Amino acid sequence: MQRLIKDSCAIAAEEIGKEKAGRIAEVAQKRCEELLAENTGDSKALKAHTFKRIYPSIAVYEAFQEEGIEPE
Repeated sequence: MQRLIKDSCAIAAEEIGKEKAGRIAEVAQKRCEELLAENTGDSKALKAHTFKRIYPSIAVYEAFQEEGIEPE
């Protein structure tokens, strides 16, 4: 699992519970994998940034929104 996803969900688990945070992590991981697959043509320089930070962040954001949790 992406480190950013794992860390974000661990922090959220304190407020929303481990079970819900675990579901969010699974959804985020799946979405991150989709984003990575959709963007395999990115340059090496772009991948260094997007694959580690941008795509996992987007995935976490979308997963939280699907659960009805607004970013704070």
